Amino acid sequence: MGNKLPKITYLFGAGASYGTVPLVNELQNDIEDFIKSLGTETFIFQADEVFDNEFYKKIKKNSIKAHFVEDLDWLLEQIKSHASIDTLAKKYFLTSKWHELHKLKICFSSYLILKQSQAIAHSRYDAFYAAILERNLRFPSNIKILSWNYDHQFEKSYAAYSGDDRIDSNQSHLNIVTQNCVHSISKEEFAILKLNGTSHILRNNGSEKFDYFPNFQTKVEKPFFELILDNYYRAREKVNNIYSGLCFAWERASQVDRDVITTAKELTNDTDVLVVIGYSFPYFNRVIDREIIGNMQGLEKVYFQDPNADNLKIKFQSIRLDITDLVSIKDTDQFFLPFEL
Repeated sequence: MGNKLPKITYLFGAGASYGTVPLVNELQNDIEDFIKSLGTETFIFQADEVFDNEFYKKIKKNSIKAHFVEDLDWLLEQIKSHASIDTLAKKYFLTSKWHELHKLKICFSSYLILKQSQAIAHSRYDAFYAAILERNLRFPSNIKILSWNYDHQFEKSYAAYSGDDRIDSNQSHLNIVTQNCVHSISKEEFAILKLNGTSHILRNNGSEKFDYFPNFQTKVEKPFFELILDNYYRAREKVNNIYSGLCFAWERASQVDRDVITTAKELTNDTDVLVVIGYSFPYFNRVIDREIIGNMQGLEKVYFQDPNADNLKIKFQSIRLDITDLVSIKDTDQFFLPFEL
């Protein structure tokens, strides 16, 4: 690497949010518990309460909540008979069941948002920012982050530093790029690229973005739940042609300039060091992993932070056989900071 500033790329998987967002093998039990929680006082409406707006023509809140619970029950039953939610989504994709795929995305996004709002962001994200941020909240220019997660852990944790609880403002500060919401970023800028999209709503091929809620919440109260229900139902019914910002590895944007994978390749092709955190290199993502990591022309070293890091090194060899400097990091208390940083 010589004297130049090494280019560091982080690759985050579901394990990075473990403890705040459920893993695949925990999802079934967590959704079951979540459905039960919707019967508690915070989520109960009076029989005559209505959403009085132009879209619903005074539909009762209980009616929309019932739709949401019905969709959650449906999602739960589907998950029980499939290996993962990704498996289910790809099955719908391959069989052109677009209505079911749309319902899955909207229902799962709404669940994820409510789930995350019931807990603070994981402390590992906070410690990571404390370590890498410079004065005046400047980010190191030699770090890029690729994440397969659709959660808001990066944004929610950063809000404690920015002092701003608005979601879109924090996403702007973090240079977050998602599928169909690609914007111009210099290779000398810090950026977070969400390869699976994120839990928001889009319109007009991503030129318009809407959040299910505008601000991060520290607790779930009734007005917040009402707002989530409102946007869940608008998205479910495709009011004004809105659709989910969630996507999966095999769903590529039709326009190259809106494809987050293409942007990820462009911004990380000069990577020297790759740090893999909580990512298991699932077969579903292998084509994309090969496309992005195979494009890292100067890659010399890879760190794997995971309790099963040794197994991940073997999986990585299906992506790149030419990289031999592979290091296991089994301590997961904090996100690993490579010595080259």
